[in-house]
Amino acid sequence: MDRDKVRELRMEINKSLEEIGAEYGMTIKIQGSMSFTESSCRGKFECFETKSDGTVYDPAREDFINRAKQYGLSPKDLGKTFTHNGELFKITGLKSSRPKFPISAENVVTQKRYKFPASLVKRQLEGGI
Repeated sequence: MDRDKVRELRMEINKSLEEIGAEYGMTIKIQGSMSFTESSCRGKFECFETKSDGTVYDPAREDFINRAKQYGLSPKDLGKTFTHNGELFKITGLKSSRPKFPISAENVVTQKRYKFPASLVKRQLEGGI
């Protein structure tokens, strides 16, 4: 296996998981990155139920909405994009259990998840320096 093959496989798996999730009223996605060796690959997936209003329950999203102000951010920043090291990221949530890197974000191109310090995200949303 190589990186390109695993990337293609991940995209196909996510398509299939999306179909399965729709059948069960859930969102199912591969979580984080997939590791691979010459002959195998592995990854984790996560499932979130769909609320009665059609939105997907995600604890990190809910945490961001409820706690963003404690980190100098606004609940309205959820879903906004910022640039870091030339790459574009979308804010997806917050985990207060990670005090140094509480902000969760997803690379817009690769869909890989990252964690960031709140100060860096705030600075980038304000126009970067």
